Amino acid sequence: MRASAVRYLEVTDAKTLLDLGLPLLADPVLAVRTEAARTLAPLMRLGLPAAQQKSLAAALDEYRATQRAIAELPEAHLNLGLLEVALGDAKAAETAYRTALRLDRRFAPGYVNLADLPPRARSGCGRGSRAARRPRRRA
Repeated sequence: MRASAVRYLEVTDAKTLLDLGLPLLADPVLAVRTEAARTLAPLMRLGLPAAQQKSLAAALDEYRATQRAIAELPEAHLNLGLLEVALGDAKAAETAYRTALRLDRRFAPGYVNLADLPPRARSGCGRGSRAARRPRRRA
């Protein structure tokens, strides 16, 4: 129940997110800690105080570990990609999305999220790449 409630913090302002979300990083329930970490991840780019950053980093490591435990599923790599986007690492997100697509070529969320990455962040999609030079077929 508490883990589901954490998701509602995503629609609050940064102060409320910090005030209500940070204490959840020390929750005794793993699901609450990892959901709080996922929700708070964008705050890592704001320059949190060292103690808060360390606490969030530890919870993010737990979140990654829970996803790696189910690494045979494309959804796990999608989740890792979404986390990397929240942390500002588009290259790592691309790698995660491509891994999801290698696991299941029909996994539509992988394609959608890959397409949502900024063009300069995607490898093989910019000017001069093989994909850009390949002639397009006309209908």
